[in-house]
Amino acid sequence: MVSQNVMTTEDILELGLKIVEEAEKRGLKVRLVGAVAVCAHLKEYRDFWEKNLDRRLTDLDFAGYDKQRKAVEKMLEEVFGFGIMKAAVTPGLLLGRIIFWDKSPNPRIMPSGDKLHGDVFLDRLSMNHVIEWKGRLECDYPTIPLAELFLEKMQIVGGPKRLGLGEKDAKDVICMLLEHDVGTTDKETINVKVIAKTLAKDWGFYYTVTRNIGFIRDKWLKQLNIPEEYQKIVLEKLDKIQEAIEKEPKSLKWKLRAKIGPSKKWYNEVEEVERAPWLEGLTRKS
Repeated sequence: MVSQNVMTTEDILELGLKIVEEAEKRGLKVRLVGAVAVCAHLKEYRDFWEKNLDRRLTDLDFAGYDKQRKAVEKMLEEVFGFGIMKAAVTPGLLLGRIIFWDKSPNPRIMPSGDKLHGDVFLDRLSMNHVIEWKGRLECDYPTIPLAELFLEKMQIVGGPKRLGLGEKDAKDVICMLLEHDVGTTDKETINVKVIAKTLAKDWGFYYTVTRNIGFIRDKWLKQLNIPEEYQKIVLEKLDKIQEAIEKEPKSLKWKLRAKIGPSKKWYNEVEEVERAPWLEGLTRKS
C-alpha cells in the first residue's frame, strides 16, 4: 500500500514554482499552465477562489519549448527525481509533450489519489483548439501570459454534448477577471490584443470562446452565486474582451468558415490519456 503523502494546494504550487525557478537558472523557459497558473497569479482573490468557491489544485502542468526538451527532461530527472516517460512505451503519445511522475518509493499523492504526475506541453497546447506559445513564454513569469491562460480556459467545447467550459474552469476565469485588468500589455494584464488577433485567424476558436463568454454571463455567475459587486466587475471585463474580439479585422479564411457556422464541427476532439499501464501502477491501490 502506498503511504498517503497527500499534497495540498500550497504543496503543488510550491513545487511548481521551484521547477520554474530551477529551469530559469538553467536558461530554460518553463512556465506554469492551467489551474496552478491561475493560483500563482491570485493575490487579492486567492481566498475567494479557494474558500468561497472551494477550488483546489489537482494537477501540475507546464509549458515549454520543444528545442529545450532534452534539457528540461534532464532537469526533471536529476534535480527533482522524476521519472520521464520514454517514446518507446507509447509511440505518438509524446509528440509535443513531456510526461513525468514521482518515481520515489514513497511518492507524493495528488488529491485525485494518483501519484504526483504532470505534463510539459512543448510549443503549444493542442486540445479542442490549439494555443501557440512560441516566443511568448518570455512575456510572463512564472506562468504563461494571462492572454494565453484565458484562452486555455475558454477553449473548452465540453465533450460530445458541447456543454462549454465546466465549473472548475468557470471559477478560474471569473477569479482571473476579478484579479486582473484587461488591456494591451502582458504585465499582470489580460492582453486583449493577443486574444483578438488569435481568434481573428480561426472562426472555430472564436466561436468557442465567445460561446463560453455567454455561458459565464448567463449561467456560471448565477449558478456559482457570485456576489453582485463581483458580477459587475466580471461583466465589465467580459464586455471589453468581447468588444476587442469583434473589432479585430478577420482573415478571409475566418470569413469563409463563418458562413458555414457550427453545422460543421469547428473543434478538435480531445482524447483522455490512459496513464496507469505505463506508469508502473501510477494509480494508488489500497
